[in-house]
Amino acid sequence: MTRRMSRLATLPLVLAVAVVAGCQASPARTPTLATPSPAATSIPRTTEPTLSPDPTPTGPPPPSATTDPATSATPTAVPAPTSSPVVGDARTLGWQADLHTLISAREAAHPDPWFGISRDEYVAAVESVVARIPELDDDQMLVETTRLAAMPTWNGRDGHGGIFPWIETTKGLHAYPLRLYWFSDGLFVVDALPPYEDLIGSRVDDIAGHPLDRVVHAASPLLPRDNDMNLLSLSPRLIVVPEILRGLGLIDSATAPASFTVTGAEGASDVAIEPITLGSFRSWNAGVRVLSPPPRSGGPLWLENLESACWWEVIPGTSTAYVGFNQVDANSVSTATQLSTALDEGAFDRLIVDLRHNGGGDNTTYHALLSVVQRAAEELPGGVYMLIGRVTFSAAGNFSTEVERTTDAVFVGEDLGASPNLYGDTVTTTLGHSGLSFRVAARYWEKGTADDERITIEPALEVLLSSADYFGDVDPVLDAVLSE
Repeated sequence: MTRRMSRLATLPLVLAVAVVAGCQASPARTPTLATPSPAATSIPRTTEPTLSPDPTPTGPPPPSATTDPATSATPTAVPAPTSSPVVGDARTLGWQADLHTLISAREAAHPDPWFGISRDEYVAAVESVVARIPELDDDQMLVETTRLAAMPTWNGRDGHGGIFPWIETTKGLHAYPLRLYWFSDGLFVVDALPPYEDLIGSRVDDIAGHPLDRVVHAASPLLPRDNDMNLLSLSPRLIVVPEILRGLGLIDSATAPASFTVTGAEGASDVAIEPITLGSFRSWNAGVRVLSPPPRSGGPLWLENLESACWWEVIPGTSTAYVGFNQVDANSVSTATQLSTALDEGAFDRLIVDLRHNGGGDNTTYHALLSVVQRAAEELPGGVYMLIGRVTFSAAGNFSTEVERTTDAVFVGEDLGASPNLYGDTVTTTLGHSGLSFRVAARYWEKGTADDERITIEPALEVLLSSADYFGDVDPVLDAVLSE
């Protein structure tokens, strides 16, 4: 098999523009990540893998870490490296303390806190915002704090750490009741609450009078990342939070309806979307597999059994075993046992492991399945396939890396959302003034070779999912394997 398209082709055009704009090349790492400017309240601004939206650990944490993202950990006190005087009203002092905690918490928990940025550069970026606190409102401070939390991750391998506003349900935030997904031909509405169900299947072109590329360009520096693919998975969650859009200067009110320009079967139209509370949004659109498009009645195999952590079947009419590996947990052990027995019995001559929904979990639990994949690769040369994509992250990335390193399995789909060697297992600190949850990776996982500086695994066969594929109930990734 050969690659059909370049890595950047996995990004829709408007997103590719945001990723490439202002980018600084990093010869030792591919793909190249953009390096956003430190001052990113105004737009336009430069850019860019669960995790992680609903973070899950890659494995057992060190003693000081927590595997529960809701649990707060107090980092070791580190003197605030500030040149600004500690003066001001309670709000100014509160935000100032929050910003300085971004430094102290990272230094207390992260095994190599400044591997992606110099400490001096980061402190200067923090102090630049500290100096502007009195002139920034709370939505602008939400944006700046989220951006600073993500800034050390911009060079990759660190997508677990940061602030994820779309899960902060107790902070009075809102969301537009739309579920969005990037396909190869743009950003589409894949689900919506009443009265907006008619928008399902429409492409989003514009938000509040701003072209979508401008919106993504402005918002992307707020997103932590292992690599560019995390933009594809996380930006649809971020840009439906109106406080973020207001803090970026894109809308005037976080509670008033915003105009979305969408293109559907009847052509382009402007629709005023009323925001709902983030708690209501999460009650509707949270939980497992929310970074994937939702299942459809009569849809393809990859969208079946999404509630199952790990399941398998022999695809009817074939001798191909298909494994839906959706979450890294102990459920994969029983699947591995069944697969091993089926392999003994010659029940299949080709094995497909689908990781496209797998945002991670506990990487101490996947070794039984890994052993079966390794055995199948030996007994069925050229017959093992790994289906990967933007959501394949954290412990699922660890699993993928071990498969790549130890077998001849063929990788198909999009670039992996995780780095072969990555930082994971977060410690969570609640910022005292804002109450925002700031996550810092506390462990380095080296599942690739020690000198592997890649920030993704590129598939041998790159296959993209278009909106026509999804709404037409076609899975071109699986079809590409079955047609071999």
